[in-house]
Amino acid sequence: MENKTDHSAIDDKDTCVDLHEHVMLEVGRPSIGGILKYSKNGILLDPQPSEDPHDPLNFSHLEKGRVLTGLAYWAFLGTANLIIVCLLWVPIGNLVGVRVSFLISAFGAATLSIWAALAPTFSQFVIARVLASLFFASPEAYGPQIVTDTFYLHQRAASTSVFTAFQFCGFTFAGFIGGYVTMSHGWRAPSWVMVIMSYIAFLVVAFIFPETTFTRSKACKRNAKRRYIHTLSLSPGSGGGPPKSSSLWRSFAAPWKYVFHPTVMLATLFFSLFLATNDYLLTSNSIVYPLEYGSTLEEVALTSFAPTAGCLLGILIGGWANDKYVAWQISKNTEGVFIPEMRLTMAIITVILGPVGLVLFGTAAQNHVHWIVPLLGEFMVNLSLVIAGNITYTYMADVYQERTDQVLVMLNALKNLSAFGLVYAITPWNTHSGYSVAFGCLAVILFAAHLPLVLLYYRGARMQAWEAKEFPVK
Repeated sequence: MENKTDHSAIDDKDTCVDLHEHVMLEVGRPSIGGILKYSKNGILLDPQPSEDPHDPLNFSHLEKGRVLTGLAYWAFLGTANLIIVCLLWVPIGNLVGVRVSFLISAFGAATLSIWAALAPTFSQFVIARVLASLFFASPEAYGPQIVTDTFYLHQRAASTSVFTAFQFCGFTFAGFIGGYVTMSHGWRAPSWVMVIMSYIAFLVVAFIFPETTFTRSKACKRNAKRRYIHTLSLSPGSGGGPPKSSSLWRSFAAPWKYVFHPTVMLATLFFSLFLATNDYLLTSNSIVYPLEYGSTLEEVALTSFAPTAGCLLGILIGGWANDKYVAWQISKNTEGVFIPEMRLTMAIITVILGPVGLVLFGTAAQNHVHWIVPLLGEFMVNLSLVIAGNITYTYMADVYQERTDQVLVMLNALKNLSAFGLVYAITPWNTHSGYSVAFGCLAVILFAAHLPLVLLYYRGARMQAWEAKEFPVK
């Protein structure tokens, strides 16, 4: 629907146009209280914020920055990629709030890391690390939903890319930190580093990370003021609001129905194969450089900078550029209508860089080409991984909105299962077939992994209409 009402922007919260109650937004969602609100740049805010200052969409830029900082730091530590744990943390967060669940998980991870650092036997060390991983896994389960609750559509990709990049930096940069700490202070030292960093995460969440769960359908507090004391609240909802769910069992059961959604299945297939090939690459890293290039442990640790740089560049290309591209598409090609499939176009970058990076790494390792070449391959693959993760997370958030956490529970569980299985093939495959063949096959797999996105791009809207009919929200 075209809206010709004039407006002059002041800021994200104050700019509004009075309309009748049932007027629909250009993106197809109802306005709140008959008012359309715009950003200071004249961008229609989607979703439309309520008048409640405790609505995370109404948080100040500083408070939103604190949310993203705390989430990124905890995600950096929490790359546990456990198959089952994400099925548990989301129901807990829906019942007690994200903030309380983060406090529990950070404190539990830090405390169990103390056990790992002091473990007298290897078996106790392994048990402590496994139990600690149960708590380190919580950021993966919550991240995209927190971004969706706090940031507008035109900010979503950039904000999600920060979470995604730091999540994968936890994989890539851990080798550098662990390598040098182990060489200097022994094998127990990395556990002490995790103790310190996890307790820091606990303090970050305790003092700067507010609750982001909010129910916009409830009566809002128009005259209330947002103060720092509200950040410290342990309420399950922002501003003392209700929890997202009052039943742990119902919250646990809710995500399972999304296993049968074609949209979820196709997006999961794409991201699962991307993550699996990257895990294969990063695990091979610790084998290739010592065996094929004669690198020392210090030099192997330094190779972590290449994939880490790729992850960080992904914030710019996979996030900021994605938002700008979508804004351009809305203004030029769709007459103000946002279509979630617009996000998928960025996969043109990953379908090229990802497979090429894998081929570069495998061919260089097989033929002992200069070490800069496999590092370039790692850079390209990890840049592509962040872009791919951002495409997946933002697309799921755009399609499922308030149900993003439930959908991503299944996506994360299934993708972690696929990544878990492939790493066991590394040594026999590389030894039997050689690096060039193994990574050439991975490149073909990664290229083929983009086919589900092609199907979503052209048939995504029809799939979601069918899902809405077959699996109605109750």
